Amino acid sequence: MYITQIEVSEYPARSGELHRRAHVRLQSDRRQVQMDCAIHEDEAGTGSRLAFIRDALRQVRRMPEFRRGTEEITFAPELGDQQLFLA
Repeated sequence: MYITQIEVSEYPARSGELHRRAHVRLQSDRRQVQMDCAIHEDEAGTGSRLAFIRDALRQVRRMPEFRRGTEEITFAPELGDQQLFLA
């Protein structure tokens, strides 16, 4: 999966919630994958977008084609340092 675009749409935070939620869309050269993601409130803030992307990639890696190793995840250069996403 060659990811060319990533969109993160965070849902409004609810009072007293311990988790933040967002919808993450990963666009590739052949398909689009959409994930509902959640991160702990401690991860929210300036790095929340990155935390949501990491959660989406964690979910993608559990899909059969990635778990079996028949497909790998790569990123378009314009998305920046891919090591940030995979940490």
